[in-house]
Amino acid sequence: MKNFIPNKLNEILILCSKNNMEFIYQKEGEENFIEFSIEPERKITVNIVNEKDKNLKRLINEKLEGLDQLFK
Repeated sequence: MKNFIPNKLNEILILCSKNNMEFIYQKEGEENFIEFSIEPERKITVNIVNEKDKNLKRLINEKLEGLDQLFK
């Protein structure tokens, strides 16, 4: 899992740059989340406060898959 998060964040960042989306990475609050929107602004917000969260890998994979589908 050590390289998983940086590798997946890199994939998301590349996808954002190819699709003219703003990429925001933050460490705020108490919950990991990834949100994306295309209206009114094209942006994705990645909030990771707990890298040891058991559900983080699933969360990142699901959101990345959703983004891939959105821009096919």
